[in-house]
Amino acid sequence: MYIVAFNYGCVMFRFIFNFIIFGFIFYLMGRYMPDTMATLQGWCDGALNQAHEWVGQIADMVKNSSSSS
Repeated sequence: MYIVAFNYGCVMFRFIFNFIIFGFIFYLMGRYMPDTMATLQGWCDGALNQAHEWVGQIADMVKNSSSSS
């Protein structure tokens, strides 16, 4: 039981550490490389729009298949 709790603590520490490090990296990227950050934001926006479109298509297919049954 102790080993499981210890591993969970290590995982949480690593998650928090990585969250802070990546936040700092993205802050520096936005501060000193605004063009790169704008490109990254555009890619993320495109990916989220595509995922939103796919979810909408899947919801429509489920709705149509349940209404025709």
